Amino acid sequence: MTVAAAKKGTITAAFFAVVLVAATAQDSLRFVVVVEKGNDVAKLMITETLKKTTDAVLTYSLIELDPEEVNVADVCNAIFADPKPDVLIDAVRTPGSTVEKLSTAVRDTARRMGLPTLSLTYGVHNDYTLSGWDRLTALEREYLVHITPPGDIYTQVIRDLCKQMDLSTAGIIYDTSVIIDHKYARLLENIPTRHIMREVDGTKDDFKRKAELIHSTDVSNFFILGRADTMNQALELAHRNKWNNWQFAWFLISRENYAPRCTECNNVTFIMATPEPTNPDLLAQAKKDKDFDVQKEQAYVKPKEQRIV
Repeated sequence: MTVAAAKKGTITAAFFAVVLVAATAQDSLRFVVVVEKGNDVAKLMITETLKKTTDAVLTYSLIELDPEEVNVADVCNAIFADPKPDVLIDAVRTPGSTVEKLSTAVRDTARRMGLPTLSLTYGVHNDYTLSGWDRLTALEREYLVHITPPGDIYTQVIRDLCKQMDLSTAGIIYDTSVIIDHKYARLLENIPTRHIMREVDGTKDDFKRKAELIHSTDVSNFFILGRADTMNQALELAHRNKWNNWQFAWFLISRENYAPRCTECNNVTFIMATPEPTNPDLLAQAKKDKDFDVQKEQAYVKPKEQRIV
């Protein structure tokens, strides 16, 4: 699944929600956008999109909730503060148990109140049922819509590579720019690949410690997720530890336009997945927008093999 496909689904679902509400709305449509504190990308992208919408008269409010202070009653009161909303956009991610409680509270409130909702919660909808939206009726499925956000492309790349290459093991190392820990139990569900995941703090020492720990469990297929610095640490370690032979496989996955920078490396082969824009015209137009982060909007992650000689 590509990010472009996810974005296309988002547009379709959002359009459906607008049409559904417009059929009964007399004046303007009111959107409520719910995010957890710290989700700055969602705040920027969603609100900027709503500002530029001219096909319908609409207003919106942004609700930023603290996942450490989860209270279902407070969530409900925040969403249904006057005036009553017509459409809810749920942009609460699920990187851990605390935020999962908030995410569930938002979806449960929307369902109980019959509020048309577009949920951008992390997690591919075909993998499992979102908590709070289990056993939806046919009618509920028409107005409670879940779309996988672009950030979940990491998990899809890992699943696809493990399945297509029939990998028996996978060691997954990710830095703080990646949200993936919530997927541990289901990441490789129904795929016979034993896996272990570890987060690194950005230092070379921590990366070395975590990588060697993973290798000690008889894992030699490494998936490295995150920023360019993290990718470079992987290449340096592969060279230094002589983990650059046929027994090892390296998969580097980043949202950045990564170019290898490793002064001590040679004879390291790896598969790299980075974004590539599928529509240059839209990308050029996007670059003109104020405060628009191009890195977040590049549309396709395409694996390709590279080699440092």
